[in-house]
Amino acid sequence: MPGLGGLWNFCHEDHPFRNWTWVTVAYCTGDQHMGNHVATYEGNGSSMQVRHIGAKNADSVLRWVKRTFPNLERIHVVGESAGGWATFAWTREVATRWPTAQVAGWSDSALHLLC
Repeated sequence: MPGLGGLWNFCHEDHPFRNWTWVTVAYCTGDQHMGNHVATYEGNGSSMQVRHIGAKNADSVLRWVKRTFPNLERIHVVGESAGGWATFAWTREVATRWPTAQVAGWSDSALHLLC
């Protein structure tokens, strides 16, 4: 990804994960990839329905990854901010789905959300 540094800068020859396959789970449900609820929010004379179904989305992605890459040997679950909380929530599930793989979870910038 041009312009991004650190873990996302795949242009560096010495990037340790440069040649790995990356799967990104986009975040837009406001539930830290853990929700399974549809809520209606009201205010200012109107209402809006929000599908907080991040757990369903993440599960769908993991099922696709399992079908596509059934025999992974090493997996790194990485998340930042709200995705960092998802790392805590989903790393064990990833290890369960790939029981022979070495699985590690990396959470970046999640704990500040407790403050």
